[in-house]
Amino acid sequence: MAVKVLIELLRGAEMRGITAREVLDRYSLAITPQIFHEAMASVRKTDIALDFFRWAPTQAKFEHDTQTCNSLLRVVVDEGRPGEAHRLFTDLLLPLHYPSVASYNLLVRGYCEAGEVCKALRLVKEMKARDLAPNEATHGEILKGFCQIGRMEEALEHFRSVIDTSGVDPAMYNTLIDGFCKVAKLSDAFNLAEEMIVDLGWMPSAVTCNTLVAGLCKAGSFDKAVKLFTRMAERTKRNSTMVTLAAANALIDGLCRAGRVDEALELVFERCKDKAMINAVTYGILIQGLCKSKRVEDGLRLLEEMSTSRGLNPDAATYNSIVAGFCELDMVEQALEFFSNVTQGNKCAPDPVMIGTLVNGLCKSGRSLQALELLEEMDRVGCQPSSQVYCLMIEELCNSGEADKACKLLHETLRKGRAPANTGTYTMIVDGLYKTHRPEKARRHLKGILSSSLSAPSVVTSCAIIDGLCKSGRFSEARWFLLSMGQMGSKANTHIYNSLLGGLCKAAKMGEALAFFHEMQDEGLPSVVTYNILLDGFCKVVKIEEACAVFVAMVDAKCLPTAVTYKTLTEGFTRSGKMAEDYQFADQRDGFPKGLDIILSRLKNLEPGFQVIYMMVDKGLIKLMTVNSIIRRLWKAGMGDQADKLAQTLVKKGGIPPAVMRAAVTDGL
Repeated sequence: MAVKVLIELLRGAEMRGITAREVLDRYSLAITPQIFHEAMASVRKTDIALDFFRWAPTQAKFEHDTQTCNSLLRVVVDEGRPGEAHRLFTDLLLPLHYPSVASYNLLVRGYCEAGEVCKALRLVKEMKARDLAPNEATHGEILKGFCQIGRMEEALEHFRSVIDTSGVDPAMYNTLIDGFCKVAKLSDAFNLAEEMIVDLGWMPSAVTCNTLVAGLCKAGSFDKAVKLFTRMAERTKRNSTMVTLAAANALIDGLCRAGRVDEALELVFERCKDKAMINAVTYGILIQGLCKSKRVEDGLRLLEEMSTSRGLNPDAATYNSIVAGFCELDMVEQALEFFSNVTQGNKCAPDPVMIGTLVNGLCKSGRSLQALELLEEMDRVGCQPSSQVYCLMIEELCNSGEADKACKLLHETLRKGRAPANTGTYTMIVDGLYKTHRPEKARRHLKGILSSSLSAPSVVTSCAIIDGLCKSGRFSEARWFLLSMGQMGSKANTHIYNSLLGGLCKAAKMGEALAFFHEMQDEGLPSVVTYNILLDGFCKVVKIEEACAVFVAMVDAKCLPTAVTYKTLTEGFTRSGKMAEDYQFADQRDGFPKGLDIILSRLKNLEPGFQVIYMMVDKGLIKLMTVNSIIRRLWKAGMGDQADKLAQTLVKKGGIPPAVMRAAVTDGL
């Protein structure tokens, strides 16, 4: 009864966020160390545990012992606070009771879990100084700590020293083998496993076996994997069948993936004497391996043996292996017949993956309409393939001139909230619509796309459609689509406008792009991305004066240029083959180009502003006289630190002679 009361009080304090003493001081309970220990097992917070620990001695006849002290340590360590646990151990617990090995083991575990193995090792030395012998649990935690941080050489050294002094247990071997597998040192892991099995007669754990065999197979060391498996099979007792089963399936899967199916079959049916080792998963792996090796008939025979002779039930993945095998061999009719037998015979319900495999096979063989019928039939019975399958179907219909059907399918997927994940699908369907229909009919389909969505079309969908129209050169249609979005209550945002602006710039239609940009300005839509798109468009057609004008507009609009902005502008100067000072695209003040003056005006806030000057110097796009002007103007603006930094950097880069730079700095001073 006392235990239940204490647990309720402690949990109540934890949930209400109050100190445990506020609750506990109201009660007087007869408790023993065992009651204390059981109640403390429910505590998760250090503060609550400390309050409980300090309150307990106020109760009649209660005294702390090693067990109660360790209960407190466990809470603090479990909360991930090993340093605080160590401090409590030293300041609070040692004066109360002489520590035990279990006390030190808790601290060692805490430090090792935190990756502080060196501190844990110091505790081991302290244990020995107190005549407390570290046990298997102590060394096990040290090994886990080393393995967790990947220090396997030190882990192995510690392991060998333990063998020489006090001996080891199977858990230590498992820890080391797992650690070596995680750092891909499979040869070391294999040697330890052999030592464990052959020399000591111990079996690695199921997880360790599976990890090691799978690792060896992944590394292509199949001979070692088979050798290890054989040794395990020889020493497997009936109560450890699952250990060998896990490793067997890992090995069989590795052999099949490497195309060594016959070796996998031999391993299963000739070397495995215990048939309990062969389960449905094993058969599934073998059937998949056979089908991927284009041996579908062998796979069918194994499927028959599995279900008839062994009474094992194949899963959907196993049936799909047969379907995929037939499709890979262009035997689509056989795949459809097999699918029909399986589903109509109630052996397996239609599976989305299986449907996707069949749709893909039918499309590859040019039977897109039959694939569409299958998809519609499966949709009626509630089997819905992934959005990737719908993408494939829509694109195949477009390729085969069935844009109407593609649009209808797209409308349905949007209506049901299963929009295709592949934005290329929209590009494909837009292109297909305009190739096969008059613009008026294509527009009706596009409006259908807008109205089919359960909600307003996403930014990704809208951008993909506009991108598709632009790529096919239908810019007027893209403008119409943008207008239609607004008319149908779906407001376009900056991202969607940028998509059309980018399409115009990529097509080098800079006049139209600039006019559209002005429309965006009227709506207050341009972002830094908008300016960068337009700037890049002008630079690529080597219209540097227009690009510089965009840069000026960008700064005037208080839109902070980015590193991309400066890089684009510099590349534009490079293409033009002229000096930056040649582009006095606005007025000049004191003989200093306004464009560079604007760049300097941003140097206080933007480090990339320096980068454009560095790049211009490296590429020979700026004159020494201009560099001198830059240094002087920085000093006059009270930006001496920036001027000095720029001067030193340019000298280090070798772009400006030191004497010239000293003169500029002196003049600025």
